[in-house]
Amino acid sequence: MVVPTFRPGIDVVAKLEQIAGTARVLVVDDGSPCTVDPALRDISNIPNVTLRRFPANVGIARSLNLGLSEASASGAKWLLTIDQDSRIEADYPRISVAEATSAQESGVRVGALGAGHVLDVSGPINYPTFSIESEGRTFHATHEVLLSGTLWNVHLLTEIRACTVCAEHLAAGPRPIVQASSKSRIR
Repeated sequence: MVVPTFRPGIDVVAKLEQIAGTARVLVVDDGSPCTVDPALRDISNIPNVTLRRFPANVGIARSLNLGLSEASASGAKWLLTIDQDSRIEADYPRISVAEATSAQESGVRVGALGAGHVLDVSGPINYPTFSIESEGRTFHATHEVLLSGTLWNVHLLTEIRACTVCAEHLAAGPRPIVQASSKSRIR
């Protein structure tokens, strides 16, 4: 799991303590000022959490790319991305991996698995979905998910990242297939 941060508050420490008991967590801080050093020190002391700090704020993409690189190097199959201000249930990582694995075992190539229900400050977000039938099971798919709360297939992301065959023909570059699970929730 990768959690990008910038100026994390003490509330982030409590969230990380909750989820670090269920999965390894990489926290990547994107150039926070020294005024948040106490929170980052507390984060670095949480068991099962690794903290990486960048000296300057360059943007969330660098933090996410570091998470993907470390997940790939460690042989991880899945990478869960969580924003510092998102809240998830403690069993969210386990449920997400189980759903993605089940879909793959049914013949669906999963690029990403997003939460089935997202509650934003402006209200619930409902992804536009369509159904995929595979081996007698129905899966709900979508072409878009929020970054936070999405479980990514590390191998497919690494393949896509390395792909240059069609890059000149696609304005936004190649994109993975995305699966949304009705059993995963994010608030």
